[in-house]
Amino acid sequence: MPIGCDHKFVDSKCCLKCGWVPPPRGAPLPPALPQMALSLKQPWCVFMLDLPPEFRKTLENRDWNTSFRGDVWVHASKGLTKLEFYEACEFALRAGVPRDLLPSFDGLKRGGIVGRWTIVDVMRPDGMTSSRVYPSTQAAFRPHPRKGDRWHMAGAHGIIVENACAVPFVECKGALGFWRVPADVLAKLAGSV
Repeated sequence: MPIGCDHKFVDSKCCLKCGWVPPPRGAPLPPALPQMALSLKQPWCVFMLDLPPEFRKTLENRDWNTSFRGDVWVHASKGLTKLEFYEACEFALRAGVPRDLLPSFDGLKRGGIVGRWTIVDVMRPDGMTSSRVYPSTQAAFRPHPRKGDRWHMAGAHGIIVENACAVPFVECKGALGFWRVPADVLAKLAGSV
C-alpha cells in the first residue's frame, strides 16, 4: 500500500489517487513497519547491529527514560568527531570487543537509517527495575536482570533491545529523541526489508 495517500475509492475497487487495490478479504496483511526512529552516533550503531552476537551491544544508554516499547528504526547520525569515535572504540574494547572487530572511521555509514530493533525494557540508572504491577510500593524496586551489564554506563538509563538487525542504508535526516520517519523514507525501507 503506498504510504501517504488517504485513498479515495471508486466502487471499492481501486484508489483514484494512487491506483492501489486492497488485498482480497482474508488475505494476510504485510507486517507493519515501525514508524519511529532513534538516532545514535557511530560507531555505536555498528556495535549494536554488526558485531557477532557474543560481542553485540544490546543496551542503549540515554540520560532520559522512556515508556516506549516496540520496534524502532536505528538512525546513524551524520555528525561524528574522531575523538567521539575513539572514545566509543575504547569503551567497546573495555566491554570485551576484540580490536579486529572495531570499524574504521572512514568506513562508517552516517546520516541515514542503518537498522532496526525492538525495545523491550529500560533499566534505571541505579541498575534497578520497577514493577508495572505495583509501581508505588517499595517492593516494586528490585535489581534489573541486566544490572552490571558491560555496556551500561554509570548514571544512564539502559534501554534494553532485542532482535537488532542491519538494513540497507537509506539516507535521511535525524532528530533528537524518538522521531517519526518520513513517508518517503518508509517507502524505501519497505522495499528493502
